Amino acid sequence: MGLGDADYETGALDAARMRYEQSLAVCREHEVEDGIPLSLLRLGDAARTAGDHAASRRYLAEALQFEVRRGHTGAITHVLSHIIPLLDSEGRAEEALALAAYLLQRPESRVPDKGRVQQLFEGLAAKLPPEQVATIQQESRAKTLDEMCDVALLDKGN
Repeated sequence: MGLGDADYETGALDAARMRYEQSLAVCREHEVEDGIPLSLLRLGDAARTAGDHAASRRYLAEALQFEVRRGHTGAITHVLSHIIPLLDSEGRAEEALALAAYLLQRPESRVPDKGRVQQLFEGLAAKLPPEQVATIQQESRAKTLDEMCDVALLDKGN
């Protein structure tokens, strides 16, 4: 468990965000490369939970761009899995579903992520007609990782 996780778990989002900001600053100062995207993910999740979609998008986009620069495909898919709830919160259920469907078929997606992504996929799929879900699933199979990163990074002004 990281600095701020207990606060996040209990709903003390301001305290969690403060601790995650501190963690991010320490990671940047000491060049802890794995800690930077992790802190950004936690900040993004806490901001989304607090309803601050713009801040969540900034943090998650920075984490995604960080991992894209490093070229860690498994880490990229991990960050993308955190963007699914943000897209849904922004009213972009179809894009969230497409991203979830895409990640479920990727072999480099982390096993713990797949269970969470499967739950997100099922929740999103329940909101849409089955024919639309099938179409989105089919279209997601033809996408590349770069295309899905572009979908995740696209801010539609929400």
